[in-house]
Amino acid sequence: MSELKPLPEDGQTSEIKASNKKIFSYSFVFFVFSLFGYGQFLALYEINVFGAAGLTTSEAGFMVSLIMGIFTIWNMINDPFAGWLTDRPTRWVKKWGYRFPWILIGILPTIFFWFLIWVPPDADASNPWPVFFYALIVLCLFDFFYSIFSTQALGSYPVHFRSESDRRKAGVLVMALGGIAVFLFSIINSLTLNIYDKNSFRNMAIVLIIIQLIGVLLFIPGVRETKEITDLFLWGYEHTEKTSFFQALKIAVTSKNFMISTFAYLMISCSAALVGASSIYWYKHAINTPYTYLTIASIIQLTCYILFMPLWSRVANKIGTFKTYFLGLVLMGVNGVLAFFFVYDFTMELIMQPLYGAGNACFYIMVQPILSDVYDEVTVKTGKHQEASLLGIRNFFFRLAVFVSIFIVTGVHVLTAYDITPGAIQPSSAILGVRLHSALIPALFNFCGAIVFYLFYDLYGEKKKLIQQKMVEMKL
Repeated sequence: MSELKPLPEDGQTSEIKASNKKIFSYSFVFFVFSLFGYGQFLALYEINVFGAAGLTTSEAGFMVSLIMGIFTIWNMINDPFAGWLTDRPTRWVKKWGYRFPWILIGILPTIFFWFLIWVPPDADASNPWPVFFYALIVLCLFDFFYSIFSTQALGSYPVHFRSESDRRKAGVLVMALGGIAVFLFSIINSLTLNIYDKNSFRNMAIVLIIIQLIGVLLFIPGVRETKEITDLFLWGYEHTEKTSFFQALKIAVTSKNFMISTFAYLMISCSAALVGASSIYWYKHAINTPYTYLTIASIIQLTCYILFMPLWSRVANKIGTFKTYFLGLVLMGVNGVLAFFFVYDFTMELIMQPLYGAGNACFYIMVQPILSDVYDEVTVKTGKHQEASLLGIRNFFFRLAVFVSIFIVTGVHVLTAYDITPGAIQPSSAILGVRLHSALIPALFNFCGAIVFYLFYDLYGEKKKLIQQKMVEMKL
């Protein structure tokens, strides 16, 4: 193997410097990744499947929560194991690359099974279990292939982009495209979904699948690996002992900064999942506005999200990645509190959109730089790149957020007497419950993540520089 030349801090090693074309193409990985939301799973199955069949709120809540509970247990095994299983050299490495084949193997089945989530059969109140098992099996198969795709595609970020400048540039662009995808998802939801129409969920999925496939074609050039990148992966495996699944798991859970950053991201994921699952309820009940109006709000928020990205990037250059990440968490928490207390109509909803966009931009452009730093720290400890294993463990927490959000929403609905009968008029207690799970509880998650991250994360300053120097010395 030829001698490797990892990029030093000053970013002057031209053969590993990423081109703008590569950064742009790779960023569509995050675009596609962000189009696999399933926060509206609850509205589909709670109201249009189990509710339409005649089950009570408690019975429907139990069925949906049980599906997500078992699905979460599956995630405890599937995500870390899929990352570890694919985080090793294969016989096709020299011809096709280290991660690229796995990305192609995972993405198309992911799209197929994601579509099946949105076309469930009708339920029978006397025997709802066939639909229960349909939803559970489809979710698990979706997640299996999704884990292969996401761990390999997202896990390659630190090696595709070696310098601090490339990582920050790519961090802004991937989150810009990811943000566009999130808001595009919201707009399509708002234009196609009817909270009481089962077929509207299928229509939403069809439109999004077309966009997903376009995104796949665009990201393929960006995830293709150069010989230098493939060599960086192989170097560690040729000079270190093999790592078992449980050893990889132990390395992750005993790496403080990895776990602290993962906890903070879990909190923001719980918050985002709650907001996503709640949006259709929020518009219908909390602000009494047609769901199609979400399109207007999303466009304003997306515009402000993109406009604030350069500002937060300059702020990060002055105060550092750590402080900017923390600030983003705090801002998103403050926005949730403001929404709970002051947003009761669409006018106030529009006024809040620039604040949402600014807070989201501050946090999300720092996600990949923070991830790259904690991955580098683990790489230095172990002597090899195993980002897919770490991302598999991290993905478990990300998917745990979906279970937490659905458990909270269904629990609040039961406690506040929410009526899942299609077309029902809700009591004031149920409307208060919607406001709780849509705004205040998400804010509390954000504040919790901010406090823990600020108190315990320490990978910045001299410690971060030392890790980067060791990466160069170890040819990683």
